[in-house]
Amino acid sequence: MFAKLTQIIGREGGDLGAVDIVNPDAKRMTRDITVRARDHEHMEAIVQAIRKLEEVTVVNISDQVFLLHLGGKISIQNKVPLTTRDALSMAYHTWRGAGVFRHC
Repeated sequence: MFAKLTQIIGREGGDLGAVDIVNPDAKRMTRDITVRARDHEHMEAIVQAIRKLEEVTVVNISDQVFLLHLGGKISIQNKVPLTTRDALSMAYHTWRGAGVFRHC
């Protein structure tokens, strides 16, 4: 059955990536299969072709690029802990004599 599945993916122009066995069973095998598609419409065409196989059940579909963007891709981390108002003030200013601040 896996061979039929990969043939369909290839015939539809999908790029087969990682294949992980999630749940081996005596009667059925659950696999996590990564397939690259050109765009969302291409992905839908591949999935529809796979769903035509009676012996195959598509459990879940996820877009890895979309999942990467969930929660953001870039984070900012302080070099110095800013736990007080004074520490925050020191982070943004450098002391330059009696009561005079200079922006960094």
